[in-house]
Formats: sequence, C-alpha cells, structure tokens
Amino acid sequence: MRAPLAIIAFLLSLAVARGDLAEQIAQAAADSDPHAQIELLRRWTDAHPGDQKALQNLVTLWLAVADYERASESLRAVSDAGFSARAQAEILWRRDKSVEASLDILRQRVTSAPGDRSSAILLADYLRQAGLPAEQVKVLEPLIAKYADPDLLLDRAQAWLALEDPRQALADF
Repeated sequence: MRAPLAIIAFLLSLAVARGDLAEQIAQAAADSDPHAQIELLRRWTDAHPGDQKALQNLVTLWLAVADYERASESLRAVSDAGFSARAQAEILWRRDKSVEASLDILRQRVTSAPGDRSSAILLADYLRQAGLPAEQVKVLEPLIAKYADPDLLLDRAQAWLALEDPRQALADF
C-alpha cells in the first residue's frame, strides 16, 4: 500500500512544483534577482518551449546581465521580428560596439514595419548616441505625429539643438 501512496505524493509534488515555478519567477522578479529569474525562466522554457513571452523575458535578462552569447542563443527561439531586431541591435551595439550594423538592423526594421513604435524609439535613441541628429529628427517626426508623447518631443527638441536650430527646439520644448 505504501508504493501507491508514494507515487501519488511524488505526482502531487510535481504538480505543486509546476505551479510554484511561476510563483518563484514572480518572486525573483519582485526581489530584483536577475540570476534567479534566469535560472527559473530556463526551467520554464525547457518545459514550455513555445512560450514566447518567457523566451523574450529570458533574452532581456541575459542582456541585462551582459551575457550576449546566451542572449543570442535564446533569441533564436523568439518569433517576434520586432523584438528580435531590437535584441540583435542591442547585442551588436553593446557587445561588438558595431554602431553601423546595429543602426542598419533597426533602420531595416523601421522601414519594413513602420508601426513598430519600440523599434523606432530605439533607433532614434541610437541615432542620438551616434551623433546623427538630422536622421533622429526624421525618425521622431512620424512617431510624434502618431503618438502624443512629451518625451518624444523633448528628444526631438534636443536633436534640434544639436542641429543648431533653436527655433525648432523651442517649439518642441
């Protein structure tokens, strides 16, 4: 009689562990413990390989801890083209210091998917960091026209100042 009870207890512990894994991931996030989150998300994605949100979170965490090789490996399983472009651009920017390659990836993404706000914002930020304010203004203009976002206006105002156009900068400020 003990064997069936032991098997039932074992199966129950597995069921509880599966439920606990999601709770543990949430707790690690609340504790701001990226290494624990990574380990728990790796377990989660092993059990749920099609969970795109978990895969994206895992890539984001690898990037946060500057493990670009593992970020690249995990990125292969992500199907979201916008997320993939942004992550690949970040890897090239941060790891390889390849500014032009990073900008090219984002330019292609914004051209192929003009509605991808996150990629356009990242492109505008990278253009600012690369010292290309004229192109930054061009990227920001359709965003500002579509979204009422004061931060985008401030970004464009800074770009206008870099282009030595205080009149336009003042209008945006």
